[in-house]
Amino acid sequence: MRQKHNMAVETDLYDRLAATAKGFIEATNAATPRDNNPDYDLIKSFAAPHFRIEWAPKLFARSSPLLGDAKDIEGFCNHIRGMSANLSTWAILVNDMFVDVKKRTVIARADFWMLPNGGEKVCNDIVFFVKCDESGERIIDCCEYVDPAASQAIRDQIAAKTWKRKMEQAERVDGVNGDGGH
Repeated sequence: MRQKHNMAVETDLYDRLAATAKGFIEATNAATPRDNNPDYDLIKSFAAPHFRIEWAPKLFARSSPLLGDAKDIEGFCNHIRGMSANLSTWAILVNDMFVDVKKRTVIARADFWMLPNGGEKVCNDIVFFVKCDESGERIIDCCEYVDPAASQAIRDQIAAKTWKRKMEQAERVDGVNGDGGH
């Protein structure tokens, strides 16, 4: 009987850990269709008081203007706000999860589809390493392992769009000044 009870407790914890990780990851999706703003309160509801997120691979993350160093939950929400300014929309879909009940850890693989403003959609293959508190309901630590090639493709599209916008602004200014661009 005791063994059945322990298995039931582990199954409950397994389900809770899986639901917490999946809920957190999918909470970053847009709250309403055709919008790129998630429900930030929902995202925060998954975070333990000392929540921390970092990105990997480390060298890539440290050299990225958007990723950089580890962040708390407010920093993570600000990261999403900064990212959303350059994207028309995005969608993140969890494909697979591995749950370790003893370590209260979940590894989740997800497709992160991003559509930069005026660009083409890119799929960032992401692996999340999520560590939860004792209850399995709050996230203590998260490492988001991103696809450097996909991240660079998005960065290049955003940079190209920014460059094009600056060139168009310069042409308008030149046209107003009457110098014809010379």
